[in-house]
Amino acid sequence: MAMTENEKNKMAVLIDSENVSSKNIEFIMKESIRHGFLTIKRIYGDWTDSRMTSWKKVLPDYAIQPIQQFKNTSGKNSTDSALIIDAMDILYTSEVDGFIIVSSDSDYTKLAVRLRESGKIVVGIGEQKTPKSLVNACNEFRYIEILERNFEGIKKELTQKNTNGNIAGTSEQKEDDELLQHLIEAYEMIEQESEWKNLSSIANNLKRLDPAFTPSTYGFVRLSHLMESYSRIFELRKDPRHRIIKVRKLQDGDKRKPKRKSHRPRRNYNNVQKNTVTNETPEILQENIGNNSNKEIIPDKKWGGFFNLFGNTQKKSDKSQE
Repeated sequence: MAMTENEKNKMAVLIDSENVSSKNIEFIMKESIRHGFLTIKRIYGDWTDSRMTSWKKVLPDYAIQPIQQFKNTSGKNSTDSALIIDAMDILYTSEVDGFIIVSSDSDYTKLAVRLRESGKIVVGIGEQKTPKSLVNACNEFRYIEILERNFEGIKKELTQKNTNGNIAGTSEQKEDDELLQHLIEAYEMIEQESEWKNLSSIANNLKRLDPAFTPSTYGFVRLSHLMESYSRIFELRKDPRHRIIKVRKLQDGDKRKPKRKSHRPRRNYNNVQKNTVTNETPEILQENIGNNSNKEIIPDKKWGGFFNLFGNTQKKSDKSQE
């Protein structure tokens, strides 16, 4: 499967637990996946602190490695120095294309500048209170509040689709909702102006959202067949020139476009073979036949019989004149 430039990038995700809430981890990680393969995932904090309990519950779900940093001074953020040292070690010892720094602390501004000077991509994720110095030091910056709003928007859209379809909230439906949510998220992760997106890119995003994903789990051989089963959500079309399949997510009020019919009329060869002189020959032939129309006339193949017949009638008229 062809991959975009972002999909090829190897990224290191470094999270400052003292500046981010654990409740936001789901859409933080899904946003991080947009920027490439997450080869390194680390979170820094004092894990002996009882306030880190909420973080301990969610870390295994995302395979994030916790890095212990004791608080040497009360009331001061102790994770920033550990994160900065690790980032510089990764810069010189690991083959990564970029860093994703998850924090709202301006203390990471100098780090972001240094990483960019080394030719690395720097993506920041933090709250809207993040100082402009850190925001401008990154190649890209994403606000957690906006990520949360977009994430909740997908869930709301999914709920509306199910409500319009009068689907019951069974256990099977909950599994179906989770699958559909992954499909929509994989589609939305592709940032491009065209609403038609490559199926191969969606497949890559699905693997990054859920490494265990495979269409056969849901009874389908191909991903295209799986997405076609959600005809109320997605529309698929084949691009024969590039031999790819493209997908469009239907908006409210959209209708699936019918397949285009060729304007070129098809010739019915059966009718041509059944043509007779009396109903398919030109008027001039009818005039030449005259009163002999009750005679049996067997035309040759297609119009050959017509010209032979016309020639015979012309000879008969010449003899009568003599």
